[in-house]
Amino acid sequence: MSDQQHDTPGPIFFLSYARTSERAAPDRWVTEFYNELRDSVAAREGQRGRRQSVGFMDRSILREEDGWTAETRHALETCRVFVPLLSLRYFHSERCGKEWAAFTGRTHLTTRQHEDPLVSIVPALWAPVPLSDLPTEVHKIKLDMAAFGIEYTKRGLYGLMRSAFNEDRVKAVTMLTDQISIAASNSIPGLRRISDYAATPDAFAGSSYRKDVRLVVVPPHQVSPEEWSPYALESDIPLPKYATDIVRRLGYEPVLIALHEAAGTVFRETTPAAPCVVILALSSLADPQIRHHIRDLDEGEKAWISVIVVADTEDPAGDRRGGDLHELLKATLRNSIGKATPISRIALNGVSSMAAFRRTLSDMTDFVGNQYLRYATTLSSAEENTDHLR
Repeated sequence: MSDQQHDTPGPIFFLSYARTSERAAPDRWVTEFYNELRDSVAAREGQRGRRQSVGFMDRSILREEDGWTAETRHALETCRVFVPLLSLRYFHSERCGKEWAAFTGRTHLTTRQHEDPLVSIVPALWAPVPLSDLPTEVHKIKLDMAAFGIEYTKRGLYGLMRSAFNEDRVKAVTMLTDQISIAASNSIPGLRRISDYAATPDAFAGSSYRKDVRLVVVPPHQVSPEEWSPYALESDIPLPKYATDIVRRLGYEPVLIALHEAAGTVFRETTPAAPCVVILALSSLADPQIRHHIRDLDEGEKAWISVIVVADTEDPAGDRRGGDLHELLKATLRNSIGKATPISRIALNGVSSMAAFRRTLSDMTDFVGNQYLRYATTLSSAEENTDHLR
């Protein structure tokens, strides 16, 4: 990095966020949130004319082992406030853990009025996160989420950003702007060097924080899950293997469960132990026993369990009976289809390619994860957990 770049003023805040997958470009909603927050901070600080340099968001597409770009390193060394987007995925991301460690490792040199090196961290709740087993580093910072309102704590910024422009979204951005402005005023501008990426520890490594996602794979009749490759023209990878790889890359721990086992346990839970995605071959609905189990799930209306329907492109019989099978699908998942969100509607319509399956499973994993947290111990239980949140 050149001396000229070292002399360049740093951003007011650095946005730290988890990618949807390795080498992925920034998520649309993360980018939209960043732009709104950056413009709000620029207006508050009287820097509308230089809003592009008010914040920093790493948009590079690099593998974790590639380390930081020169621009990212400079922003970490010079930013005055660190804004992490808290989510399940965030705590599983090595890059996010290293960004956190790099910032906190230099913060103690830059605070003006406080001995606490963490006052320059302003956390933002991207998706609901359970209080139990949060990484130790996170418990050290102030998590006063209740002040942002019930919709923020229940849905997180991700949920608010996906909704129509609303007062809760404006309130959240405004309150974060206030917190960033206060934190920035107590931070001394300047360069504070950080270690190389490889030498920087992951702040969350060794944490007990882990979240399972249960996958119930229902293949076509007389096909074992290990042999089921519905997208054989694209790849012969068995779908359960492909699904577990996708879920693991999202930062979750996939747990495969057979349908008959899930029907007697997972589908009967009134308080969820973990979120769940059912991957259902459309042609499997020809089996009355499978229809019975799936209908029971549908009637139970478990918000933390969702179904992805896989079109049987390799099954000629499935193609011949396509009309009948879709009628069976509508009858079996009547409640789910009637109350489908835009995301779940795509999943229920029948996924016919590997690319579509990857996108759908990624979306549904995040969706059921957030729904699970609404029904389990979450940050929305702030009134009962004031010791951790204030």
